[in-house]
Amino acid sequence: IAQSLGIPVDVYPLGTMRQQDGIVEEVAAPEKVAVGERFYLKVSLSGNLSSPARLRVAVDKQSIGEIDINLKGKKILYTPVVLNKSGRYLVSTELLSDEDVFPANNWGGVTITVEGQPKILYITNRPNSLTGILRNSPIQTDIRTTLPDTLIKLTEYSAVVLDNIPAA
Repeated sequence: IAQSLGIPVDVYPLGTMRQQDGIVEEVAAPEKVAVGERFYLKVSLSGNLSSPARLRVAVDKQSIGEIDINLKGKKILYTPVVLNKSGRYLVSTELLSDEDVFPANNWGGVTITVEGQPKILYITNRPNSLTGILRNSPIQTDIRTTLPDTLIKLTEYSAVVLDNIPAA
């Protein structure tokens, strides 16, 4: 079409890249986790590096570990991470190799929100042995006889337990 309109079109075949390169294709993790909850960071890599490389894992630019890898072809790694304070964190990976000729594609990251300890709302008309156990456990539990008066108040709980509560 372009030629029929008198527009010149130049074509140059690029071929395949023969230089050594490693790529962080994807980094994935849950959007939200609880304080102290173990989750797995999924890292998808590809490359044609002839010597071993390292994958550095960091939280807010502070290294939390390195993994030695051989990168020929595609590879998916799962590495465990635990965050012990609530807040938002950048969990990132960086592929480190002396052979890599294009380091701009050696980084990937994901933002994770770490929420405080889970909280349970336990509704019962009569305390029992379970309510005693929950009161003495490390799980934060509100034990009441009625539900909160608005739905928005329920959003602060991770779970709601109705123990022998009539429907009406």
